[in-house]
Amino acid sequence: MSVTAQRLRVIRLVAGRELRSTLYGIGIYIVMALSFVASSYFLNQALWTISQNGVLVVPPPLVGPLFIAVLISSVYLALLSSLSISRERDQGTLEVLFYGPVDSISYVLGKFVEQMLVFGAVLIVDLVFFLILSLVTNLGLNWELLALLVISFFVAASVVAFGIFLSSVTKSSRASVVLFVALMVALIGFSYGYQYLMNLPDKDLSTGLIYLRQAADILSRGINWLSPVGYLNRGAMAVALQSPTGYLVAVGEALVYALVLLAGSVFFFNRKGVKRG
Repeated sequence: MSVTAQRLRVIRLVAGRELRSTLYGIGIYIVMALSFVASSYFLNQALWTISQNGVLVVPPPLVGPLFIAVLISSVYLALLSSLSISRERDQGTLEVLFYGPVDSISYVLGKFVEQMLVFGAVLIVDLVFFLILSLVTNLGLNWELLALLVISFFVAASVVAFGIFLSSVTKSSRASVVLFVALMVALIGFSYGYQYLMNLPDKDLSTGLIYLRQAADILSRGINWLSPVGYLNRGAMAVALQSPTGYLVAVGEALVYALVLLAGSVFFFNRKGVKRG
């Protein structure tokens, strides 16, 4: 058997084992339920606003709630991905696996494929849920909703790869979770802080705040390329702008980002090794 064929077989086996574990667990279903509750709440708020202000020129009401559902599922998958390698290293499973015909490339790709399959299954459930929601509310499905579902699958590659990368650079599952939560809090905190600074009237800004806003603007551009959430936002923006070129650019950027992080994951995985501690 050739090296490529052997790796494909290992990828299939690793992905299949992890996929069964995830789908038989209760976590993914709790997260989907929470995402549906959150998206329903945002849809209710949007419909209430329309009812109070009359018919407005607004984006399709279901697109925003779908983005909320996709975002929640993506963050959960990123958390799962951040535990994917470090947890098995803690449990000693890696040492057993690597006694067989498993190498770092096939192992990391197997983890990646499994998470993408889970996300694909989640998107199918999302589609069914929003189809029912569209029938109940008489809003109807539109191409923008379907486009967001399709583009979300490819853009999610950046989120999954980000989680796997974090797992590869940490030695324990606890460290992986702490690092993931710290990064998410920092990114979300910066996002809110940045929006606050940008919304301040120019006349109210002191010299210090002007320099701080300029620095935050430069930092924001860098974070948009480093954060997987930035790729999700750009994908949603491409859908909102109805830009076919934007779709392709968003998908291409996310796939390149994922490829770079997966390569980095293999590198750090080889450096950390398979043994515990």
